[in-house]
Amino acid sequence: MASGICPVADSRTAQWRPADPPHIRRVLQEQQRRQAECERNAAPGSSGLGTLELMGARGAFVFDLFHTLVDPEHFRLPGFRRVAAVAEACGVDLDRFGAFWSATYVERETTPIDLVALVERFCETKREPLTADERASVDEILGRCQDEALRAPKPRIVELVAKLARRRPIGVLSNCHEREVRCWAESPLARHVAVFGRSCDIGAMKPDLRPYRWMAKQLGIEPGESVYVGNGSSDELAGARRAGFGYIVHCNVFDRSNGLVEPQEQLRRAGQADTTVDTVDELDNALALRCHNAPRWLGGRATRRRVDRRGNRRGRLR
Repeated sequence: MASGICPVADSRTAQWRPADPPHIRRVLQEQQRRQAECERNAAPGSSGLGTLELMGARGAFVFDLFHTLVDPEHFRLPGFRRVAAVAEACGVDLDRFGAFWSATYVERETTPIDLVALVERFCETKREPLTADERASVDEILGRCQDEALRAPKPRIVELVAKLARRRPIGVLSNCHEREVRCWAESPLARHVAVFGRSCDIGAMKPDLRPYRWMAKQLGIEPGESVYVGNGSSDELAGARRAGFGYIVHCNVFDRSNGLVEPQEQLRRAGQADTTVDTVDELDNALALRCHNAPRWLGGRATRRRVDRRGNRRGRLR
């Protein structure tokens, strides 16, 4: 998808041409409507940047993890599929194992179950118990790409998270099973994150309200004074809005190029957010700081570049 197909929302600058497809116009119109609502709620005398200026002393940044801060797809070999690789390593039928894996999705994501034990549960009626080498192989397959992604995030993203952490607490909220995030403590991101929430520990997945409320309680924040950033999978952005987050960012940095998410789905997710970003620099812009004598948001006013439908910058709003 071309960069900028869903521009950063700003009711004064976002425009479209008559030839733009209706679905693009609808996304832009919805983001404009939300921005206008933010501006109506802005304090008298503010610059009109809406919710960006309303982040208070009890605010925080809450990020999704996979495909938002890190991208396992960057480390996935062509044609590699975890389910198929596990079935082959265990010598079991792929279709039957795939059906079992799908049926246990919620259990994996909402309980701290050992995934090798889960595979053994399937195998116990199909074959002899797994050998030690097979157990090790299954464990490595199930976490290979996630381990590498966590250990080697983009330096620019680490830099941005570190900068934000100096201003407000950072939370990370992930729909994941235990094996996917086992290497979290080894990630350069971890030292900048105050609270890391795993659905397998919380007992519920986004967009259920429980994970968002859990995060707000752990951070001691008011969602309405906080920012949520995610790629939008599992309708997490709609969940963040229902949970009351004050500003919601659709982070399309990885999905626009990794081939996992179709352009139409990217647009649908964009419609659930207040703004969409296609690059790390655009994300930085959306959360940017400019210090003033009378700060209102994160110790300073936010600045954002105007971005048109094709992603061309058109100057800076202050």
